[in-house]
Amino acid sequence: MSRTFILLFVIFNLCLSVSAQVAHERQTLVPGQPVEREIAGGESHTYRIALQAGQFMRVVFEQKAVDVALALAAPNGKQVAEINLTGVGGLESLSAEAVASGDYRLTVRAVEAAALAGSYQVRLEVKAAATAQDKQRMSAERLLNEAGKSNQEGAAAVEPTVEKARQALALWRELGDRYWEGTALHLIGIAYFSAKKYEQAIEASNQALEIRREVKDRAGEASTLSNLGRANLRLNRGEKAIEYYEQALDIWREMKDRAGEASTLKNMGNAYIELGRSEKAIESLGQSLVYFREVKNRAMESNALFNLGFACLNLSRPEKAIEYLEQALAIHREMKNRGAEAYVLSVLGGAHSRLSRYEKAIEYYEQALAIAREVNSPAAEASALSNAGVASPRPAARSGDAGAAEGKALFKLGEAYNRLGRPEKAIEYLEQALVVHREWKNRLSEGSATSELGLAYANLGRPEKAIEYYEQALAIAREVKFRESEGSALNNLGQAYANLNRNEKAIEYYEQALAIAREVKFRGNERDALDNLGQAYNSQGRPEKAIEYYEQALVISREIHARDMEAGTLYHLASAERARGNLPAARTHVEQSLTIAESLRSDELTSPELRASFLTGIQSSYQLYTDLLMRQHREEPTKGFAALALEVSERQRARSLLDLLSEARADVRQGVDAALIERERTLAKQLNDKAQTRASTPEQAAALKREVSQLETDLERAQVAIRNANPHYAALTKPQPLKLKEIQAQLDADTLLLEYALGEERSYLWAITRDSLASYELPKGEQIKQSALQVYELLTARSTRARGESPQQGQERISQAEAKLPAAAQALSQTLLAPVAAQLGNKRLVIVADGALQYIPFAMLPEPTKGSQGDVETARAANPQSAGSNPQSPVPLIVGHEVVSLPSASALAIQRAELAGRQPAPKLLAVIADPVFDRTDERFKTVATDAGDKTQTQTIAYADARSIEHLAEQADDKAGTTIHRLVIPRLPFTHEEATRLLALAPKTASFGAIDFRASRATVLSGDLSQYRYVHFATHGLLDSERPGLSALVLSMVDAEGKAQDGFLRANDIYNLKLPAELVVLSACQTGLGKEIKGEGLVGLTRGFMYAGAARVVVSLWSVNDKATADLMTKFYEKMLKQGVRPAAALRAAQVEMWRQKQWQSPYYWAAFTMQGEWR
Repeated sequence: MSRTFILLFVIFNLCLSVSAQVAHERQTLVPGQPVEREIAGGESHTYRIALQAGQFMRVVFEQKAVDVALALAAPNGKQVAEINLTGVGGLESLSAEAVASGDYRLTVRAVEAAALAGSYQVRLEVKAAATAQDKQRMSAERLLNEAGKSNQEGAAAVEPTVEKARQALALWRELGDRYWEGTALHLIGIAYFSAKKYEQAIEASNQALEIRREVKDRAGEASTLSNLGRANLRLNRGEKAIEYYEQALDIWREMKDRAGEASTLKNMGNAYIELGRSEKAIESLGQSLVYFREVKNRAMESNALFNLGFACLNLSRPEKAIEYLEQALAIHREMKNRGAEAYVLSVLGGAHSRLSRYEKAIEYYEQALAIAREVNSPAAEASALSNAGVASPRPAARSGDAGAAEGKALFKLGEAYNRLGRPEKAIEYLEQALVVHREWKNRLSEGSATSELGLAYANLGRPEKAIEYYEQALAIAREVKFRESEGSALNNLGQAYANLNRNEKAIEYYEQALAIAREVKFRGNERDALDNLGQAYNSQGRPEKAIEYYEQALVISREIHARDMEAGTLYHLASAERARGNLPAARTHVEQSLTIAESLRSDELTSPELRASFLTGIQSSYQLYTDLLMRQHREEPTKGFAALALEVSERQRARSLLDLLSEARADVRQGVDAALIERERTLAKQLNDKAQTRASTPEQAAALKREVSQLETDLERAQVAIRNANPHYAALTKPQPLKLKEIQAQLDADTLLLEYALGEERSYLWAITRDSLASYELPKGEQIKQSALQVYELLTARSTRARGESPQQGQERISQAEAKLPAAAQALSQTLLAPVAAQLGNKRLVIVADGALQYIPFAMLPEPTKGSQGDVETARAANPQSAGSNPQSPVPLIVGHEVVSLPSASALAIQRAELAGRQPAPKLLAVIADPVFDRTDERFKTVATDAGDKTQTQTIAYADARSIEHLAEQADDKAGTTIHRLVIPRLPFTHEEATRLLALAPKTASFGAIDFRASRATVLSGDLSQYRYVHFATHGLLDSERPGLSALVLSMVDAEGKAQDGFLRANDIYNLKLPAELVVLSACQTGLGKEIKGEGLVGLTRGFMYAGAARVVVSLWSVNDKATADLMTKFYEKMLKQGVRPAAALRAAQVEMWRQKQWQSPYYWAAFTMQGEWR
């Protein structure tokens, strides 16, 4: 057969096919001759209707498993009507008058593209002219059609929708057409549902249901039953909703309408989730998913996948949930449904949180929150507000998915930060979540956020406040009949009462929670209740009964892959085994617990802040482990248990600092996308700027606090992104705390390391030399803490001012403190040092302090005695000069010992590894001192006033302490409004201090940045990396809540009087390259910071260590300006002129100050401590 013949054959058949198709599409409808056809999803059929001008026509479609829309066009092609009055199944009707003679074209379109084929029967009726009733019918159809279109606009259009539907309803009633009367009532019910007027929706739907049953409209009946189910579910009548859905399902199956069946199964699945019956939900949703995939309905497929994931989460199957949720997320992104994408991201974060992947969870939550707010806020407004430097206000109205997603993301962020031991940050997010949930009238979510707020307050040690929130959450859970939330609230209430030592009441709540958890098969809640019951019985001294519950909880923790919960239960098992004296079993359990916890910390968390707060939550496990080992040491002192206990103590200390020091050697920013680095820089600047903003009203202060917190979070996440983007970061060896032999290798023959661990029941001290280890039991941690805080309060009496106190009263208070200090210091010394008095000799003392002891400069503590008055007198005789001037003055430790502080012995080892082989900086000394804080400084000759050319000279007040005060001025007595301003007085002796220090170094090897040059720009220029010794003499600004905002205060204006950023904050310091031998922060409280259990005082010190400083000298309180200048001069004279090591030079300078009557009080000289390398 020739190619030509084949080609002609194909063309001929194509022509026949096209001709047949055109003829098929142009089928003519004839009155009295019904046409029945199948129609596929998205397909269109076209019919010809021959009409004469003035004739009336009506087509009625009986739909089977399909929803069709109708469009009628006149002979000239102009559209006459377009209508879609009903949904799937039932009737569709279009009535019209012919305006001209000719062929009218009727187009029939299957509305849902993603649906299986359905069918319809169409009948045509034609009259010579329209009757009054026909015209009334046309009006009713038009009104009902307009109401349907209006309803598609959502809740905002509910009033016009209902109005038009009611007008149509009145006409149908006049016509006596019950079918369409039911249809109008059904639409009114839908409109009220969209407007969240659920009772009115139910009322209209019940009327529609009665009529649809009367006229035997089975498809309409099923649709209305589904609407009744949805409305009852919103009113938390879940069981009633299921009844309606089951009736609808029976009808769809009877009609063999798979689309209706699948939609109802999906709705039933949602209802089962709301009722806490997640197994039934999975069954229903799984069936609906099969259909949606078959017809390629991506929107419904994603909905079913999302709810399957949610149900799996409720059943504590997070890995399976992630599978479903990631599929749902991909579909929403494909469809560009941003609101739904945000909501899925929130739940996906929750799934990772269940697996203790908190950092991953937070990433998802923050993505969700950003998208939700983007969808809710007009882009132009947000852009304009951002450019103006104004925080974007909360949108007054939120779109459906995005609004729900915003509330969900805020709640989950709060939940995550609660789990990570940061309850203050959790509260910030949860309070915002409550606002959103209440706006949306989402009682179930409101209850969850309320309960989580209770947990945050419980974590802050405020059980009464927690109980208030838990009781609200319990009431909401019972109101909405959500058993899972009810069980959670009961569990939480039990814990709160347990914290108040009301164990019997706690047990009542736990048992109720356990019964509910087992009833609804919520394994996570069941585990919590069992674990809590174990704790309650252990507190009652019944460890055997406690262990029964713990073992059940442990099985569930492992079953649901809740590793953090598993670690917690293992810790509780260890505690119970210790209580019944089974030390080996207790040790096994706590070792397993810590192995899991440390794995979670290193494998799942990148952020140093999150790692630190996570370890805070498991400090009790380390303390228990230490105590167990020391008890074993007491029973078998030769088996090495004391050494193991010391190593455990090192494992719990400053672990984030170890990570940071290790990371600093790798330069995590190298090779990272410049855009990420720029984002970090931009966020750091925004945070710095915002931190300097002052609020004039409580509302502004609250808003400012939220903005600063959000910027901190954004900066933290940017830094995590930088770490994760660095190709070498993952390969960094995780630094491991030292073993005993490794610690001893860091020590020389003249050094004694004293490491303290404060515990709840007892505390411990280890004394380590290069060839020995001794351990001692000390009093409980709370007792030591109170003694230490008393000494600190007495020490710092001179730097505090009581409100309303007169100068005379202040002096009396200081005198009383000075009189009490020796005895308090002696008592603390006896507690801390008497056990090792025989080992002290003249050794250098390296102190690894814990808890409140970090606030105490050990250098000022008296030499310990054995308690006899003769010993005290002998110690005084060793310093006749002091005794002569003050017979009561004890001899401080510094007289006989160098005293150095370390965050941990392991941190020193990492530092030394970094310092090994490092070449000294080429130049000697850089001094940054006496900045200019504002234009009132006398270094400006004149200051322009608001009155044109008039000038005046203002002299700033000098300060005697290197501290910053926040002063409040009353602005409006009636309103009670206060305006806060930051007062930064000049420190006159810092100029003298700088001059003295620079005189000790050759001019060619020194650099002085004084006055205007003492600026942030100078420090960040990189020039300071050329100097071995870097000295800052200025104010320190301490932020104990947000250590990243602590700062050194530098020049706030330039030489021309222009304002500039003068705060050198912790984030700036971390980005410095400063390989100095010594950094001295000759300012107030630079050694303080936020106390984080296990990490110590987190502040400026570790920033300079990260930047490369071998050692840092910092202060523990607001220091006196003149005394500090004298001390620093003596310190540098000994280093630069006499060649004395920094640690020895600091000791010599402090001893010299102590021996001078004017400066003998330790307030003047003891604040400065050295941290880091002493060699």
